[in-house]
Amino acid sequence: MPVDFLIIGQGMAGSLLAWSLIKAGYSVHIVDNNHAHSSSVVAAGLINPLAGKRLVKPDDCVHYLQQLQATYSGFETYFSRQFYFPVEMLRFMKEASQQDFLKKRQADPAYSDLIAEVFSADEDTKPLVNRFGGCIQQQTGYLDIPALLTSLNRFFHGQNIIDQYRVDYDEIKLEDQRVKYKQLEASFCIFCEGYQATANPWFKWLPFQPAKGEILTIEADQLQTEKIINRSNWLIPIGNNQFRTGSTNSWEFTDDAPTESGKKEIENNLTNLFIHTPEYKVVNHQAGVRPATRDKNPFIGFHPGFSQLGIFNGFGARGSLTIPWYSRIFTESINQQRSLPTTVDIRRFHS
Repeated sequence: MPVDFLIIGQGMAGSLLAWSLIKAGYSVHIVDNNHAHSSSVVAAGLINPLAGKRLVKPDDCVHYLQQLQATYSGFETYFSRQFYFPVEMLRFMKEASQQDFLKKRQADPAYSDLIAEVFSADEDTKPLVNRFGGCIQQQTGYLDIPALLTSLNRFFHGQNIIDQYRVDYDEIKLEDQRVKYKQLEASFCIFCEGYQATANPWFKWLPFQPAKGEILTIEADQLQTEKIINRSNWLIPIGNNQFRTGSTNSWEFTDDAPTESGKKEIENNLTNLFIHTPEYKVVNHQAGVRPATRDKNPFIGFHPGFSQLGIFNGFGARGSLTIPWYSRIFTESINQQRSLPTTVDIRRFHS
């Protein structure tokens, strides 16, 4: 039976876009290769509006945070389980020059809802190392991405709107402003395939800049913190004396498998967080490739030559924060209720 949208990929981007389109009254069908090579299933789901050494919040930060709350609380009500965990962040400055940026943010009313408290380098933060001061950030937390994607996968299977196999681009046929793939037929096909899009014959011209990241899950019985800790490494308490920590960031890689060098880098950064490193054991080591982009903005929109082909991709390390908002924006642009922001519209790269 024909559908409105064929969606390729059921990571965070594909799942949330599919949900948004369904809520808007469209019919969808998803094809996913069981999350193979997906960065979503190994991502820590960190929510941090003030990324980078300058602590600058994004222009649409208010929209991101509002839509994040609405979307994830909606999932929690529907599936009767918690996915989003709001947790304050203890943010340490990595170098002395950051203190000036922090003072500016503290004095700026636009940041008052994000920075709760600032502390100096001479304040006691044992057992944590405090060289250059820092702050307590609000509106931070983490998303349990694997649990959310598993719940959505079950929902999609229950609606009989998902198939799980690897897509063969050669079998995608464009006919009469429609898309045909195997037994499927759709008005539009939206690619949400993460860094695999670098091989997509219709969208590989977009300037992706994939980055491999690795994270560890550790168990530390003696480590007591209810806050996320962030300096060169972040440490997220996830319950039962377990913590996620990472991550690495590599632009040069040959595969998406965990590496011993990545594990060592994370453990070295973890050691540098503490005056005396607590005993811990590694219970999981994961790696994935983030679909980052050269200009740090997502790729959203329709192909300039094939209007039935679209893309929703390139969210990088901040997908948990931004995808809920952009899923809404893309759906509303399809409904012709608004235009896509020029900063994310792929027409910015059309020749």
